[in-house]
Amino acid sequence: MYHFINYMAPFGPMTLGADDSHVLVVTFEECKICTGANEVLYQLASQLDLYFEGKLKDFTVPAKIHYQSDFSRDVLEALKEVRYGTTMTYADLARKSGHPGAFRAVGSVLHKNILCLIYPCHRIVAKDSVGGFGGGLELKKWLLEHEKSFF
Repeated sequence: MYHFINYMAPFGPMTLGADDSHVLVVTFEECKICTGANEVLYQLASQLDLYFEGKLKDFTVPAKIHYQSDFSRDVLEALKEVRYGTTMTYADLARKSGHPGAFRAVGSVLHKNILCLIYPCHRIVAKDSVGGFGGGLELKKWLLEHEKSFF
């Protein structure tokens, strides 16, 4: 059974979704089909509270992501290693994932990320700018500043 709730972050609503054992969805938009929380979502909401208070740097709640390809698996697994309060360029993430030169394809994988914050795509920036972000550039800047202030 799947469970979906809204979580009110400091910048607005987020959708959280889980099955009975793993987080499956963390997005920066409001949930339209709330079904009620389960233990996994209570744990995630608690960790999000701590994250936004600057008291949690690594999420430990069990999460499961569907990899669309071996390439997306490589990118997302490398992404999980980008530490709190730091950034990496798309090109650096492409190299780290074993796909040097595939920085545009890395951006495409990040744009489809439905486990935001757990897979911290906001920490990936362009060579000479903040880069893109599915949640919007203002939110990306907010998240980066938030982490920097507690780093």
